Amino acid sequence: MNASRVAITDVSLSGIGTVRTRGQANITSVPVRNGSFRERYWTTHGYGDAGIVFEASTRSLVADVQIQTRANGIIARNSPNLTVTNLTVRGTRDWEDGFLGVSILGAPALVQNSTFYGGKVGVFAHDTQSFTVRDSSMEGMMIGVFSVFAQGAFAADNDIEDTYVGVYIHDRSNRNIVTGNTVTNSKNGVLVFGRSSYVAENVVTHNQHGVVVQGQYSVYEENVAAFNRVGIRAMSLFPTNRVNDNDIAYNRRYAATARFNVLHVWKGNYWRGAPGIDTDGDGSLSRSFRVTGPVGMVAERGTGAPTLARSPALQLLRQLQQTMPGIRFGGVVDAAPRASPVRPAVLERLDDTQYPPGQFDDEDDWDFSF
Repeated sequence: MNASRVAITDVSLSGIGTVRTRGQANITSVPVRNGSFRERYWTTHGYGDAGIVFEASTRSLVADVQIQTRANGIIARNSPNLTVTNLTVRGTRDWEDGFLGVSILGAPALVQNSTFYGGKVGVFAHDTQSFTVRDSSMEGMMIGVFSVFAQGAFAADNDIEDTYVGVYIHDRSNRNIVTGNTVTNSKNGVLVFGRSSYVAENVVTHNQHGVVVQGQYSVYEENVAAFNRVGIRAMSLFPTNRVNDNDIAYNRRYAATARFNVLHVWKGNYWRGAPGIDTDGDGSLSRSFRVTGPVGMVAERGTGAPTLARSPALQLLRQLQQTMPGIRFGGVVDAAPRASPVRPAVLERLDDTQYPPGQFDDEDDWDFSF
C-alpha cells in the first residue's frame, strides 16, 4: 500500500514468502544514507516478505486481520499514524525460523488489542519519534515489544509470556513509558535502556530477572516483582535512576547488580522479610536495608536474619564504612524501606499461584527456550 487513508479489514492472510530479512527483490529504495547504521537497521527489519506492507501511506488502518507467516506480518515504512487493531499474527514456534509481527520504521504508529504468537519479535519499532503498543498479548518469541533508537515509546497494559525479554527499550532511546504490563515466564521481564524513561505499575512474575534497571535518569515506581529468580537487577554504570515504591517479594533473590562496583541507593521500596520495625509509624522501617549484602540476600528466607542484622560485628562494620568510604561495597541499599506493600492485593493474588520462584513450564506450544 502506497496510498494514504487505506483500510484493510476482515482479511485472513497465509502463504506469505519465507524471506525474513534483506530480500533483494523487496529493496527498491531505502530512505536513509547508504552505508550508515540506520540503513542496516532499515534493510534488516523493513524489507523482508510480509503479509501487508505500507510505504509512505498516511493515516491507514488494519483491523480484524489474521496473518500466518514464516517471515513478517506487517511492515510500515515511513507511514505516519498507522493504526493496527484486532490483529492476530501467528509466526513460527521456533523463533529462529520467523521474524517480526509488526515492524514500524520512520513514523509514528499505534498497535492495540492485538495478539502475537511465535516468531522473533511481536512489535518492533525503529527510527520513529513515537509509537504505542497497548492492550495486546505476545507469547513464545524472543522479544515481545522491541524499540531501537525510538523516542517516546509507549508500551502499556500488554500481557507477555514465554519470551527472552518482555519489553526491551534499546539504548539511545529517550522519554519512553512502560506501564501496566504483565510479563511472566521469561528470561527478562522489563529492560529499559536510554534516558529519562518512566517504568511503572508493571507486574513481572516467574521470570529469571524481573525488572532490569538500566539507562540513566529514569523513574521506576509501583512495579511488582514477585516469584522471580532475581526480583530486580541493577545494571547501570551510573546510579542516576530513581527506584521507589516498588514491591519485591517471594523471589529467590531480592536483587542483583552488574560486576562493576557501583552503589545504588534507592528509597521507599517494599522488600518482603526485610529486618526492622516501623518505630514512629511513618510507614518505613527504622533502619536501612542492604539488599545485596550477606544478610539482606537471605532475609526473606532465613529465620535468623533479623538477629544477625543486629549483631555487634555487622554494626561495627557498618560504622566503619560510614567513616571510611573506601571499604564500602557496591550493590543496592534502600535508605528507607517500606513496612508494608504498595500493592498488597496484587501480591496476595500472586501468592495464590503456588508456583515456585523462577521459570515454570506451562501447557502450550509457544514456549521460548533459553
